[in-house]
Amino acid sequence: MEIRPCAEQGPASRNLCGYIVWLKDPANKRGEPLTDGYNPDPTKRNRSICGLPVLGSLQRVSGGWDNGWVYDPEQGASFDAAIKLANRDRLVLTGYKGIKLFSKSFTWKRAPDDLPRCDGVQQDARKKASAKTQEAKALPALKVPRPVPAVRPKPIEQSKALD
Repeated sequence: MEIRPCAEQGPASRNLCGYIVWLKDPANKRGEPLTDGYNPDPTKRNRSICGLPVLGSLQRVSGGWDNGWVYDPEQGASFDAAIKLANRDRLVLTGYKGIKLFSKSFTWKRAPDDLPRCDGVQQDARKKASAKTQEAKALPALKVPRPVPAVRPKPIEQSKALD
């Protein structure tokens, strides 16, 4: 899944959405692309699973994002949703109906950047950024000189008048 500003809400959207961009098995037993076959709306059942929005309308709140929705294409069901980062590589998704008292949380692990995307979008920009990072790591560390005063202070001479 790729989480980014909601495309459906315009380029200035501050809400987050999540889209399926990788599938372990992108085709069914007949070799056809997977579709949203369990969607309660019959007009949406032919939509491809790849690229499908499964998180939406998440609004920034203290400690994460909330007041959004999550869609489970395996059940054709939607739930209220909140997400927060557990650490750099882990995201906690909490699904609930109305109140969080009866919620269920899942921890998702960040996928490797080199997974092939099912939506055909090239990751050239990511690869270039990753290559620059690797290149920077490969450079020898520069030794930063210690700061020194520009002028060495002259020693204070005792005044003959103080003797």
